[in-house]
Amino acid sequence: MLIKELDSIYSGDLGGFVYHVDLSKFDSAYLRKSLTLHMAKIPRSKIGNEAKQDELTYNASNNEWGWYDRDNRIQAYASDPGILDGTMLRQVFPKQGYEVRVTSNSHGISALLLNFEAECEPGVVIEFPASPPSNDITKKMACVGGKTLSHAAVITEKLDARLQGDIGGFFYDIDLSVFDFTYLKRAITIHKAQQKKD
Repeated sequence: MLIKELDSIYSGDLGGFVYHVDLSKFDSAYLRKSLTLHMAKIPRSKIGNEAKQDELTYNASNNEWGWYDRDNRIQAYASDPGILDGTMLRQVFPKQGYEVRVTSNSHGISALLLNFEAECEPGVVIEFPASPPSNDITKKMACVGGKTLSHAAVITEKLDARLQGDIGGFFYDIDLSVFDFTYLKRAITIHKAQQKKD
């Protein structure tokens, strides 16, 4: 039997065995996350490291993060402001096992990067095709460094929107209004001014 709706009730008779199943009683998010983990070859025990980590060093390798807006828990990448590729803001959620990074480019396009804690097979890419009749594009998650499932997207919503959802059972809740996109635009302007000076 092909299950089409995860909140439906299925009833029937299979060779004299009558069944009645209410799928709304099952945790469909758990099932989607389990499937995602299976596709990325991730052991369930390695999900969501609940250890308390300092927010500034959370999921950071050599990156230097500093507080930009401590009240809203926003950090800025502490690099030379003229280095465009290093200009980004982030907010981390250690208990939920993810972080969100936002950036803008010289064409005024803003993007976000979601990084979820999960041990995975480096280089694995998982695709989640959009369900018809949705116009959404296929979403992808890639394993980075064997410890992170990462998803990147262009921000098409207003820059003060709230984004909520899940990708393969990995949930996110992002309030874009707490990010200072003016800071990012200013960094781009500084970068352009320094290029013309050279």
